[in-house]
Amino acid sequence: MQDNFMGRALLPILLTVLVAAACAHAQNQPPQLPPADGRSDGPTETDKRAIEAYVKYWGSMINAADNESDVVKARDAMLEGYDKYAPSAAHQSFYAEASSRAAGQILRVRPARLRQVKEVNTAILFARMPQLSSQDACETMVTHPNSAVRYLGWSAYRAIRMEVLTLERRTSSLMASLRNAAKTEESPIVMEEVFRTLASPALAVAPIPESRMMRVRKELLEIFASCWTRWCKHVHDGSGDAAEACRVGVAALMTSADVMEGDKEARTAILQMLADALWCASKAYQESRAAGAAAEANAALLEFLERGLNLLAGRRQNTIARTLANDRIAPEVKADEVRRHALEWIESLENMDVKDPTDKFKPATTQPSPPPPEPAA
Repeated sequence: MQDNFMGRALLPILLTVLVAAACAHAQNQPPQLPPADGRSDGPTETDKRAIEAYVKYWGSMINAADNESDVVKARDAMLEGYDKYAPSAAHQSFYAEASSRAAGQILRVRPARLRQVKEVNTAILFARMPQLSSQDACETMVTHPNSAVRYLGWSAYRAIRMEVLTLERRTSSLMASLRNAAKTEESPIVMEEVFRTLASPALAVAPIPESRMMRVRKELLEIFASCWTRWCKHVHDGSGDAAEACRVGVAALMTSADVMEGDKEARTAILQMLADALWCASKAYQESRAAGAAAEANAALLEFLERGLNLLAGRRQNTIARTLANDRIAPEVKADEVRRHALEWIESLENMDVKDPTDKFKPATTQPSPPPPEPAA
């Protein structure tokens, strides 16, 4: 009888424990996404609530993770959710917007633990969701203190650039961010993505009128020119990384030149920018005596510049490329010859309104110190 009584007395307690355990287990399970099969319509309100719960859960898992594998697991879960809605552009757009709200906080607040791992993986997340609705996340990334996040931010921005350009307000935000990067960005690898984003769009897409696209192209080229001198100076000062970044910049400039083919003012501006880079790269190559990693980067840049100048000027002048390829001359002789041919190139462009860049890149002269005061009598 006593055993029976004890069993009946403990039963409610046992049931309470089991229910609590079941609830805790349910709370630890990630929310489920609505099915995506055959979905081509927009998300319902129920869908939106489920998507928001899902990305909020996995965003919090990134933020709370104690090790790198948990960060990657949460990131991948969010990407799998996005890919699940591939049949529906509207679902993916909402998913990216909800993810921006849920995980974007990681980039703004900056977690204390595994900071760089969490920031970079969150940036990868947005770079893999090329949606107009994630522009706010792009804006956060391109001004982030972490250069890897900025790089991924510009990569993400470039992927949605054409959609951004369909809307005036969004275009203004992009241009403001590009102007800021033109003034402040110091990472060569990040600048490569900025240069790619500054390349003039090849085609106008509806609903962008051609007249407005022409204004956009002119503004992009103006921003390009505003930062080009600064990066040419980095090349002049011997930075091989800057030379590699400028090679990407030259490719972007040639894209702009091709797109703006009938614009004489744009052609002259691009020729001047190529001449400026040629002056700085040849000077750095000469001073390196054609030796070292920076010299190799400058040699690649110089060949690229000569190719671009030939295309724009309608010539077949390969004096720099031939000299660089000549292994029968001593490195120091090669360095001087390359510099001479570069200056000849620049001089030959004067009849195309290209100005000699010498004064632009001349080292600043220091004023002599005033003489010390005469000792008191």
